[in-house]
Amino acid sequence: MLDARVLDACAGTGAVGIEALSRGAAHVTFVDRDRRAAALIATNVARCRLTGGYAIIRADLGHFQASLPQPAYDVIVLDPPYDSDPAPLADAVSRFLAPGGVLVVEHATRRQVATRVGALERVRTVRSGDSTLSFFAGETPAGDPGGLDDTQR
Repeated sequence: MLDARVLDACAGTGAVGIEALSRGAAHVTFVDRDRRAAALIATNVARCRLTGGYAIIRADLGHFQASLPQPAYDVIVLDPPYDSDPAPLADAVSRFLAPGGVLVVEHATRRQVATRVGALERVRTVRSGDSTLSFFAGETPAGDPGGLDDTQR
């Protein structure tokens, strides 16, 4: 994650974004609509003694575009409530993914997720009990070693 720009969408506790910062992310934007979640994220980053490199935005994910401090993200992690359909939110945030970036959608294993989100294709799925992570990526720019290699697809 070194120097990556990360969007932790539906951030909840902020654990994913905090982990990204601990692994060298250049910047993390936490977005959650719940005021308690935003306060918890602020508490958690303070407890981790993080003093910069992040922004906490309290907004509905479907309407947060105007609040984004950066135009593109290398990694977007989307963890919407399990009782919701992740497709509309995944589509909304996918337009903020930088070329060669990865969108990770956490969802209930019982929910089917499309093989495409906008211009992105599902390249990997990891199941762990009731939770599944679906990884989406576009075409990696020529000569760019980033993205997922064939052993990870």
